Parts: sequence; C-alpha cells; structure tokens
Amino acid sequence: MSRWRIGEHTSVGATNENRQITYTDTCWQLAFQHDSAGNELQGSLNMLRSAVKRGNRVKLLIGNTSVVPEHVSVRGGHINAMIISKVLKANSNIKEFDSTGVWDWSMVTTTGTQTTLKLRVGEATETADSRVITATEVTWFIDTRPWRKVLAHDKFGTVTSGSKVALRDAVKLGARVRYIMRFDESDSIEVQEADNISINGADIGATHVRSVSLEPTPGSTADRRFQNNPYWWFTIAATTGSVDMSRWTVGEHTNRGHSSQTANIEWFVNC
Repeated sequence: MSRWRIGEHTSVGATNENRQITYTDTCWQLAFQHDSAGNELQGSLNMLRSAVKRGNRVKLLIGNTSVVPEHVSVRGGHINAMIISKVLKANSNIKEFDSTGVWDWSMVTTTGTQTTLKLRVGEATETADSRVITATEVTWFIDTRPWRKVLAHDKFGTVTSGSKVALRDAVKLGARVRYIMRFDESDSIEVQEADNISINGADIGATHVRSVSLEPTPGSTADRRFQNNPYWWFTIAATTGSVDMSRWTVGEHTNRGHSSQTANIEWFVNC
C-alpha cells in the first residue's frame, strides 16, 4: 500500500501485508492479438472493433500486465485504449510500489504503438523518462457478458431506436451503463462507462471522470497520444444529446475551460 496526499506530492507512508485473495472475473475471450507492428497473430481487428461498437468492455494483456482501460476510442479503423489506473512499481517487483510516487499512464493502439506519460503524483511535473514511444505486442480481450443496446438518439435527443424509459428503468434496477458518442459524421467514436448516473424524469445524465486530454499523433490517422500539460476531461453525457465538458490540469487546481457539445449517443446496459 502506497499513500499520497490528495493535491500534493507528499508521501504519508507505505505498508505491506498478506491477505487471502479469490479471483472470480473469468468472463473474457481473446478478440485480437497483434505483434509490435500491428500484424495479426490471433483473432481479428474486425472482431475487436465490432465488439467495441456493441458496447463490450475491453481488457489488454501487455507483456505480463493485464489491465482494463478507462477510455476506448476508434480512430481510422483502429482501437485506442487509455490506461490511467497504473502507478509506477518498484523495478521488477509485482508486490511493491516505487517509492517516488509516479503515475504510469499509457495510450495503446492496435497499430502496435504504445505511448507513455509519467507524472509525479499530486503535481503536473513529468519525470525525465516520461514520454516513451514503443512498438508493442498486445493481446486484446472482450468480456462475454451480454450488453444490450436499449437506446440510441441523435444530437438533439430524438430517439432513433429503443426508448429512454427502458434505459431509465435499467438504471433503477442497478444496471451498469456504457455509451458510445459520435461527435461528427466520421467513423470515429468515444466509448465510456458511467461512473455515476443521475435521473431527471425520462432523461438520464451519465458522468465519467476517468479520462485525460489527448491529441492526434503526427503522421498517423489512428494513433493518439497524451497532450503536453494534460488536463482531466470530465464529461456528463445526457439523453438530451448534450455532452458537458469540464477540464482541469492534472496535478493542479487550474481550470482549463468548460464547454458543451452535442453528440449522437448509443446506450448499453448490462444486468
């Protein structure tokens, strides 16, 4: 266990203890495995891409690390996965955090490209080896739980399939919610899972707070990378078609802007 003060790069101690652990999450299947150049080894990119568009969750095996990304997008026919749930570990040690307190973030793409960003916890300061681009072999899995599309609407909130009542009722029954946003007429999509959900009559608003700012990688239509001086990208997607966005610098209480857009959104539930 590694503890750091919120909003500061100040350690408040580390401890180690042993506990009995049971592993139960077995509902995954291999969808696509590629080499470091993005060449197919098993499965297919089409299978993975189709599953993402059906609302399925994604898990990656990168080397000896298995991780579920916080944010998935489709760009130029390829899948981008944002991984920001990692803190740097001690060298070659599966049991201990590195004592310096560093976020160890990655953007992974089915082209074989992995781009890292390392920031000191509680600060906007990058480490000396922060931004590294590597060609990486990755295995992509999809979960086999049934995700049902219960609602689709245009950017004005006009229902094109399903119903808002079906989504609202699923939420009231405790369903997990994932949604796909299309901001333009291209095939690019953003896929998120709701961190919390509010209900207002027949409409709902899904809040997602686990994404940071990205930009296109120069020379590529598919790859994305972390921006310099990145910001948290908080969103509220609503069944009215609106997507509200609040941006705050990573490691600082610095407002980077607030805006609203509209999007075509598809809503999926798992229950």
